[in-house]
Amino acid sequence: MADHSHLFRITCAGCEATWAGEDRAHCGACHHTFDDVGLWDEHRPRGQCVPPPSLGLATTKNGIWQRPVPDRRAS
Repeated sequence: MADHSHLFRITCAGCEATWAGEDRAHCGACHHTFDDVGLWDEHRPRGQCVPPPSLGLATTKNGIWQRPVPDRRAS
């Protein structure tokens, strides 16, 4: 049986968004959830939120912003 103890569900009290995984980072200002802390840092370069699409990020079906996966069919 797989050990999924590293995955835990978190809910934001400000917007009720939920996500799982200890690597995720949720912004309390704009309430977007990012795949990792590095992406969260990129979206607030001067202490102000930058919209994730303007950084070239794509959202998963669960609303997590991440770097787009390269299209392998293009090569």
